[in-house]
Amino acid sequence: MAKGLGCLIKNVVHSHNLRGISAHGTFAITHQQFLDDNMLLRHPSVREAHAFKDLLDTVSMASGTSINTAKSQIFFFHTPPATQRITARIIGFSQAKFPSKYIDAPLIDSALKHASWNQLIEKLESLLSSWTYRTLNMASRLIMIKVVLQSMPLYLFSVLAALKWVLQKIKDLQHNFLWGSTGQNRKWAMVNGQ
Repeated sequence: MAKGLGCLIKNVVHSHNLRGISAHGTFAITHQQFLDDNMLLRHPSVREAHAFKDLLDTVSMASGTSINTAKSQIFFFHTPPATQRITARIIGFSQAKFPSKYIDAPLIDSALKHASWNQLIEKLESLLSSWTYRTLNMASRLIMIKVVLQSMPLYLFSVLAALKWVLQKIKDLQHNFLWGSTGQNRKWAMVNGQ
């Protein structure tokens, strides 16, 4: 279905019913697809909103499925409020605001704030507090670190460049869990963690 939608979008662009978004005269970007999620990018005009609505209706009829409007959202950048309201009504999606999240990665319209990285750190700390390091031997703790702690932030790191303090904090959490250190009880590491 996603491939069919991509081909249909390209055909509509060639017929000049969609312009997409173009920066500095480069080629127009009309959509991004990630697994079964689609991000449709368009020029903020009522004409393009109608074109996208017709396109989505065509895909729904051809595939025999319907778009989940409860899970679909529309974001606006530098668009007059009247155009925003009309576009949201035509397409039928709820209007979303920043900051928001997509696959647990923050979608924001500016640089990532300190608080957003703190959410990741708190999530890791919460997970670690539920694990009892005393009942796990060294090999089990190492496996938990490699399989769980190192994989949790991977997607976020693939989307956003992590700050040095974030990487150091995650490293400290993993190091302390491996060697059994807590806030009150510091243990000596058998090897240099640097």
